[in-house]
Amino acid sequence: MIYSSLQAFDELVASGMPEQQARAVVATQERGRSELATKADVELLRKDMERLFWRGIAILGTGILAATGIIIGAIAAFGS
Repeated sequence: MIYSSLQAFDELVASGMPEQQARAVVATQERGRSELATKADVELLRKDMERLFWRGIAILGTGILAATGIIIGAIAAFGS
């Protein structure tokens, strides 16, 4: 169901709320709704998190390979 601020305003006034107060209630609801995340926002965040996860895995893997190379080099140089 799509929220309609005009419909909400009309319903509040029809229920006996003064127009000025109904206008303030609807304006407050609109401000609150503008700060909510949409499905597209959540999907974009999920994709960003997945990209960062794989970037972290790549960095970790590179670090492990570099450390392994240093250890093997040290063993070869000083081990015998």
